[in-house]
Amino acid sequence: MTRTLQAGLCGVAAGLLLVSPVLAQRGAPPPGGAPGGGQPPGRTPDVELLDRFDRNENGWLDREERIAAREFLTESRAAAGRGRGGRGGRGGRGGAPVPVVAGPRVAPSDVARYPGVALYDAGTLRTLFLEFEHDDWEDELEAFYHTDVELPATLGVDGRTYANVGIQFRGNSSFFTVPKGQKRSMSVSLDHVNKDQQLEGYRAMTLLNAHADPTFLRSVLYLDIARSYLPTLKANFVRVVINGELWGVYVNQQRFNKDFLRDAFGTGDGIRFKSSNRSRGGGLSYLGDDPDEYRRWYEIESADRDESWKVLVDVTRVLAETPPERLKAALDPIFDIDGALRYLALDVVMMSGDGYWLHGSDFNLYVDPKGVLHILHHDANEAFTAQASGGAAGGRGGGPRDAKADPFVSTDDPNKALRQKLLAVPEFRTRYLEYIRDIARDSLDWATLGPKVEAYRALIRAGVEASTRKLYSTEEFTTAIYGIGEADQPPTTLKGFIQERREFLLGHPAIKALRAFRPHRHHQEIVRRAPAVLEPPHVVEAGRHKRVERVAISGFERPGQPLPPVVAAPRVFGVDGAVGVDEERIGRRQRQPRGPVLGAGEEPERQAGIHGDRRGASRAPQQGRPVAGAVKIDLAAGSQGQRGERRVRRGRGGPVEQIVHPAQQLAGWQADRRQAPEGRDQAGHHQ
Repeated sequence: MTRTLQAGLCGVAAGLLLVSPVLAQRGAPPPGGAPGGGQPPGRTPDVELLDRFDRNENGWLDREERIAAREFLTESRAAAGRGRGGRGGRGGRGGAPVPVVAGPRVAPSDVARYPGVALYDAGTLRTLFLEFEHDDWEDELEAFYHTDVELPATLGVDGRTYANVGIQFRGNSSFFTVPKGQKRSMSVSLDHVNKDQQLEGYRAMTLLNAHADPTFLRSVLYLDIARSYLPTLKANFVRVVINGELWGVYVNQQRFNKDFLRDAFGTGDGIRFKSSNRSRGGGLSYLGDDPDEYRRWYEIESADRDESWKVLVDVTRVLAETPPERLKAALDPIFDIDGALRYLALDVVMMSGDGYWLHGSDFNLYVDPKGVLHILHHDANEAFTAQASGGAAGGRGGGPRDAKADPFVSTDDPNKALRQKLLAVPEFRTRYLEYIRDIARDSLDWATLGPKVEAYRALIRAGVEASTRKLYSTEEFTTAIYGIGEADQPPTTLKGFIQERREFLLGHPAIKALRAFRPHRHHQEIVRRAPAVLEPPHVVEAGRHKRVERVAISGFERPGQPLPPVVAAPRVFGVDGAVGVDEERIGRRQRQPRGPVLGAGEEPERQAGIHGDRRGASRAPQQGRPVAGAVKIDLAAGSQGQRGERRVRRGRGGPVEQIVHPAQQLAGWQADRRQAPEGRDQAGHHQ
């Protein structure tokens, strides 16, 4: 044994005594605590090897340094195993390898290139070429799982080469249940060595293996829907070729990093946290005032200083100690309450198997520069199915995971403090139900969702069929969506679950008792002339107002030149993140408008814009006959809830149809001053 090994063996072995049983627990944690009835030790920390073995101090490990680190890990894990039964895992780790067939050979000259097309463009299937220097790359990645070591590789995409990107295996059950030779999820860091290296503006990617999802679609569909209500990670599909062999289709999901913050919030500043998968203490429960208690359950992804934890601690304390009648006033200055209600509604409508409603964990947190905490989605691959995660029917008080789960499931669970505390406030409870109604009615309508499902399937079908290393059969790729036939679509299928879930929620007595929708027709105009195409993070400046409370988008059609319906969301406006007046982009994507939604006494042929309600739902009507006018964006704002309003003029061809969104977080964002599209002036009006 080398001197280096001897020096650190005891310390790391002691750490691995904790890591090893936790890794085993995370696959299927027993209810009520750790084995033996004690308190579980918290989230699994990464084993830190970089500083110890980076002998040339260049910030990453070369082959020789990695060999020494692997030898060290082998000795350490052996020592830990003698005390706790060793490492191991489910689904093949440590057992006989599952036979696999090598995939087809693919060269860069065989694939289409998409230079300049957005990395997360929904209609694009890029091919990523990863080249590792040594053939034992899979063994190295497995050895360095849950450490701070990344394996360098060369990435090729769209005819360009990116040297020394960092690769790691990631995930929990998506790692442990998948044997060597089959697809595992990977993290890709383009800035591993070259800190300025980016791909289409992004420094990192997460490539997911669609574990527990034979359809490949659940993550992308979930995030597509959530993006209409919350700042949400982007996702699409890519093909991955490793050392010349096709490994198949992966979900390409955006990393929760500063790139995401700039996309979603217009700034890279702030503090990021993650509540680990199935964390029993990371559900926003109050753990006292000591930041170390929170470090056990939450992973901070920004600079770790005691003061960085203050807002998180304060929010959990207020949730725990404030009576319902005073909770709004106490919580509003430090927590995005409305965003949390949207998050909870999305979570329970789509029944994520890793969701907060079930486990009280596996989410992201962001403290913005103003000191306000936001809860955001992290994982979505187990949504839209009645199958229980890990084969269980519920999970630690989570309740039954099926299409008829009640909207108020697990509201008595103290580990799910948001559900327990926020939904005890009548105002919040009503707003939560309104969001559930809107999501179920608009986003789970198969007439809208079905064509999107088919478009995604058509995009990835050939890549799925060609893959020899996928986790599920090609047959399951279809039957997991539709079942065996039209008469057999149980809630374990994607379509069956969505249809049954929608029917159940819209028929729920508490949702049926909500007030009927009435479109708003008043607003305070802040910006009369706004750009026609606004892409995150470009949003109209809120001006002197302290808080933007609503955003109204009005659409018209020009005689002889109809515009697509405008589809709006609180943050991302329109198809592909833009207000829907860019006919070329929308035509290229061949997106279909959603069906009509009519108010009392309104005629379909008179509709030229869109409707919405004050809770943030967005619905695009059918295009009617051409109406004179243009497309404009107006913001309605107020201070401390007080709104100044004035009536909107009626267009020559009919009333201005509006959609109104709560958009508190839009304040301070800048207008997009790029050159206007051809045929329009800077305000987006037709010339």
